[in-house]
Amino acid sequence: MPAAPSPTPQPHRRTRALLGALIALLLALGTACTHTPATRLDDSPGARQHGVGGGEDLPELDEEVQAALDDAHRLAAAGHPAQARDAFLAIAAQHPNTPGAELASVFAANADARLDPSPGALEPLADAAADSSLPTPTRAVAAACLALALARNAQLDQALDTLDSLYPGQAPPTVLPRADLPDLLILIAEARTRHGRHTDAIVALSWLFELGDPDQRRLARARALELARTGLNPDERLGLLDHPDDFVAAIAGAAWLLDQLLDPDDARGPDARARLADIGEKTSARLLRIDDATLADELDARLDALAGPAVLRVGALLPLSGADKHVGQHALDGLLLAQRAFRPSPNPRITLVVEDTRSTPEGARDGVDKLASAGVTAIVGPLSNAEARAAADAAERRHLPLVSLSLDPAVADVGPSIFRYFIDSTREVDALLAYTRTVGHTRLAVLYPDVPFGREARALVEKAAAAHGVEIVTATPYDPASRDFSAAAAAVARTHADAVFIPDVASRVSVLMPFLAAEQLWCAPADRPSTTEGRRHLTCLGNVTWYDDALLRDGASYFNGATIAASWTRDADGELNDRFLREHRAMIGGEPDVFAAFAFDAMRLLRRAILNLGFTTPTTLQTGIAATAGFDGLTGPVTVDPRGDIFAAPLLISVQDGRFVLTRTP
Repeated sequence: MPAAPSPTPQPHRRTRALLGALIALLLALGTACTHTPATRLDDSPGARQHGVGGGEDLPELDEEVQAALDDAHRLAAAGHPAQARDAFLAIAAQHPNTPGAELASVFAANADARLDPSPGALEPLADAAADSSLPTPTRAVAAACLALALARNAQLDQALDTLDSLYPGQAPPTVLPRADLPDLLILIAEARTRHGRHTDAIVALSWLFELGDPDQRRLARARALELARTGLNPDERLGLLDHPDDFVAAIAGAAWLLDQLLDPDDARGPDARARLADIGEKTSARLLRIDDATLADELDARLDALAGPAVLRVGALLPLSGADKHVGQHALDGLLLAQRAFRPSPNPRITLVVEDTRSTPEGARDGVDKLASAGVTAIVGPLSNAEARAAADAAERRHLPLVSLSLDPAVADVGPSIFRYFIDSTREVDALLAYTRTVGHTRLAVLYPDVPFGREARALVEKAAAAHGVEIVTATPYDPASRDFSAAAAAVARTHADAVFIPDVASRVSVLMPFLAAEQLWCAPADRPSTTEGRRHLTCLGNVTWYDDALLRDGASYFNGATIAASWTRDADGELNDRFLREHRAMIGGEPDVFAAFAFDAMRLLRRAILNLGFTTPTTLQTGIAATAGFDGLTGPVTVDPRGDIFAAPLLISVQDGRFVLTRTP
């Protein structure tokens, strides 16, 4: 039985501790609503999700008024509250009967409260907060400043009363100094909690998470989880699982799961386990998005322990001996990480059955037969095109789903049971051509090695160019065994191309690029002038094989400004990719490569389809894989197209000052 969650601290003790810390902070820092220029939050994700202040936005202020308000705030920030008050009063006098005047009057009253903390000095703020003739957002600013002033004076109950009675929302007003927002949000959350409005309190804490520093973000998560566990019933938690705010949904899901796992005997039936697994997968992803990998791991471990003995099998068909054994081992590392083989769970929920292809098509074909006899539900692998084709034919005859990690897109055409998830050359080429068109360079030269891979890349470019409005001005092959590429470089120079695409490995492109430089053709960022000092600048384009440290080591100066399309990189944004890198370094050692990354994602996709969606036979799993759309992969949403290609949009990387820099997703 899983260990019970640690006891929840007594709510009133935790609340008093948090608020005591807030009071100490306010007293130490002397915070006030006139410290720094106002910050508008309309463009923040939270503003779009929750609304701002009382659900209304302040009218757009005249530019002159806004500039004057900012100047007055700067006076306060510099430690001159009296001068700031006079400046605010001057704004109100110069712009009477305008929203700017009303707001300036509130800030002037707040500056007076800053100068004189006595109860009488707070009355103008209290009057403005209660004045029904003022717009709701202006009253919200007044109430917020009043509550902060009361808390700063250690009048905590009065501060909470003010927010209970006069402050209408859970989000901060659209204009307040940013430094004040975390303290205000803690007060709003506690005011809502005191009246049993726990969901509203959690929403306020989501704002604290969005706007706070790392310590405040940790406080927001801890306090919100406490409120969700002690203040919301199970149905209320379930009702928040689809909340548009990841913070609220993650907290609600974690609270619901922890409550259910307190009594695991009630969750041992297959239907109950399936529901727990589904909510657990969704909650884990959301917890990662709010930077709580620790809680996500804890929930994953508890759910794994609850699952009982493993009865589900996935096959791994990889070259673990022979010429390709090194890449086979890398892919196996990725599968083991995704299977959670290194987690401290006594009952892994999926068993990985491994067969060696021996780096041959015959070994791949034999491996399918052995894995089928072992009762696997699906197979991941093989890697090489020849092995993948042999395995695909064998798997299709058995109607056994197979996810190939090969470059050959035709593998997916073998039949409906066969899928492919690996480097996507077609989409990489599309991304590069779209980028070229975007920067206004449409005369493209293609230099390619006269080998099957190079000829296939040339064909992909020629097929896609017209759709992107790009003209192929030359497509020149070269002998990859040569060390003299002067003829290829001269062919590009004669065309007056403004872009060049070279689908080759980094080590060879590093040898080729100086020959282009000898023709005065140099890579440069797209925003550079087309010529400088006799040099003609090109938009240099490379595929994923350029993403190699050899490119930077052997000739970085030739590649500055080049753009590379890659289906995966270690620099991809997102907590999931960061977590994959951390776990690989800690559990495997060293940096993962592209084989480990795609194997990791393929196993996660199968794990989700089997455990969370319930596709536990080869036939149902094939249907489930084919219907995949929006799966959260290492580089973004993963989808399956009608032919069986599993893909995520390629990433664009640029070479800047001797390093690779992720620029954007097309």
